[in-house]
Amino acid sequence: MILRPLAAAGLLIAALTACAPQPPEPSKEDFSAVRELLSGSPALKKRTITQCTASVAAKPDDSRVVMAQLMNVPPQRVAATYCQRMIEGVASGRVTQAEMAAANSGKVSANLVRVLQGR
Repeated sequence: MILRPLAAAGLLIAALTACAPQPPEPSKEDFSAVRELLSGSPALKKRTITQCTASVAAKPDDSRVVMAQLMNVPPQRVAATYCQRMIEGVASGRVTQAEMAAANSGKVSANLVRVLQGR
């Protein structure tokens, strides 16, 4: 059923943008379905990046400055760059469900740092 993966995509967007309170994490099955949807649908990927960018852009300036330093980009480019890199990371399989779950708990992997830095 396509509605469940689309709902999981919404949860993934919320998780990617570190919204509080944290939504429930998508199951491995839902995460895999979202990955397939994102990698197979350029329109859905673009829409997801657009929604994510709007959420990140609404974050406080000090949060975006810290993100900019981590990602090596100017603060005004944080939202678009963060979302592009994370969504591409999920779609390509570079970012795993386990890494997303750990990041939501405050544990960021070296791989996730590399993805965020565009390496």
